[in-house]
Amino acid sequence: MSIPWNNHKSTLNFLAIYAPNNERASEDLWRDVKTYYDDKAIPKKPHFVLGDFNLVEDEIDRRPAHRDDTGAVDTLKAMLRALRMQDGFRKEYPDRCAFTWGLNHSPDSIPPNASLSRIDRIYCRRDMYFSTREWRIHLDHTVGTDHELVSATYYNLDAPFIGKGRWQIPGFLLDCADFMEQVNDLCALAIAK
Repeated sequence: MSIPWNNHKSTLNFLAIYAPNNERASEDLWRDVKTYYDDKAIPKKPHFVLGDFNLVEDEIDRRPAHRDDTGAVDTLKAMLRALRMQDGFRKEYPDRCAFTWGLNHSPDSIPPNASLSRIDRIYCRRDMYFSTREWRIHLDHTVGTDHELVSATYYNLDAPFIGKGRWQIPGFLLDCADFMEQVNDLCALAIAK
């Protein structure tokens, strides 16, 4: 998916993933995605890859901790390297144990033997990471799903600082003939460009 960005001067490209649970099918998916984007003729490589990956890269993202299928994980990592992607949440919180899916639990009470994982993730291009903030896993969302919501905010760092409040011209200036004449001239100049 591509969406307009920066006043329609550019686009942001997203690749949404819902990966299979089967290790071989997962490995095949990552290989196929990498092969697809290896084609240099593809102009819209993703800036963000997000979704339900149905596997984790590292043991810290599972409870009880264990490794996922090596073939599927290695193929996923190869695809992410080729697209220059990184896990923004893990970059932001390298040691945090946080989970987006769990078996046999509710968000209010997690039994000690519950199986938990962070299978829902957002990756961003490495060169874009410093324009992101607020990498989160929302435990308090109202979406009817057995997965927790993941989010991040991407900023245009070239945008001017706007500050708080509402932009408005003081009412008395609308009655000032000199001011209104200058505004008309500036608007005409802007339209002419």
